[in-house]
This record gives sequence, structure tokens and C-alpha cells, in this order.
Amino acid sequence: MIRKLIALLLVSAFALAFSACVYDGPPKDDGTPAPEAHSGEFVSEHGSITFKGDGRSAVIDFDEELAAITGLPAGLHSAEYSFMANTPPHRYDTRWDRANELKITVGDVSYVFGNYMGRTSSETVAIYAYPEDGGVLDLIFEKKGN
Repeated sequence: MIRKLIALLLVSAFALAFSACVYDGPPKDDGTPAPEAHSGEFVSEHGSITFKGDGRSAVIDFDEELAAITGLPAGLHSAEYSFMANTPPHRYDTRWDRANELKITVGDVSYVFGNYMGRTSSETVAIYAYPEDGGVLDLIFEKKGN
């Protein structure tokens, strides 16, 4: 009986010590230099995003279909954006090369797009949205002039 109690206490202590070692924070800095913020107009079949180069502000011009899916307004609007790392249960602002989400906000309306890591680059923003009727809407915004 005492051996079982000691074994149970040891297992409990080990589990507690191990859980304290689990990292629960933003993506760790691997020492690589941060890429420059997107700048310029990026165009897709559903509209455009013009990034102002400051890593926060943009102008969107989405068509009616994308507006209906996201709740963001159609047409030309000033917006704020942030690339994020969704590491449940948390979300953190991060560099676009480490992000798996892109949040766009116009006024008090926000939509979080999925971001295709590895397909988003300085020349392409590859994101996706989820229509209410199911499926996935892939969006590839290519930098204009390339």
C-alpha cells in the first residue's frame, strides 16, 4: 500500500513538473531577421488589399461575394490588419512569415482569415475564408506590377 502511494506521489510530482515545462506563449524568436512589412497593392479575383508598408494599415476593396462571406464591407475602405499566430488557447500578433492567420478590421467589424504559411511571401498573400454554406474560399492576392 505504501509503495503504491509513493509511486502515485512520484507520478503526480513528475506530471506537475512536466506541465510546468510546457511553453504557452507567443512563437519564440529564432533569431532570423524579420521580413519587411507588405507594401503596395495586392490583387485577387475578389478585390484588392493595398498595404501601406507600416505593418498595420491598409485599404481594402473587396467584391460583394467576399464581403458577404466575411462581414467586411464591399468596396473601398480603410482597414487595420495584423498577422497572427493562433496557438490555442492564445492568439498573438506576429511576423507575416510566422503567421497562420490574417485579421482585417474595418471600423468595428473584424474577420480572421486563415493564412497559408509558406505560400504567403513579400509578393503574395495566400489566405482563405469559410463561407457559411461550407467549403473553403482560397484567396491569392498577388502584388501588382510583378
